[in-house]
Amino acid sequence: LLRAECDTSNESFNKKIRNAITHKIPNICIIGDQEKTDRTVTWRRYCVQEQQNVTIDQALGALQQMKAERTMDNFEDVALPV
Repeated sequence: LLRAECDTSNESFNKKIRNAITHKIPNICIIGDQEKTDRTVTWRRYCVQEQQNVTIDQALGALQQMKAERTMDNFEDVALPV
C-alpha cells in the first residue's frame, strides 16, 4: 500500500510545489505537460536539493523496491534506487 495525494487546487504550479515543501512532504512527483508528453515524472525529495527526471516505469520500480526494503529515504545520503 502506497499513499499518494494529488493537488487539484486552482493554485499555480509553483505555489503547489511551494506548499508541498512548506508542509515537508518527503517525496513530490511532478507531472506537467512536458512530463505527460515524455511519460516521465520529476521526482523532488524534501531533503535533497537536486530533483530527478525518471520514467514512469523507473519511478514505480523504485517505489516498489523502497517499500519492499522499507527504505528510509528522507535522508540526504540515501540515493533513489533508479
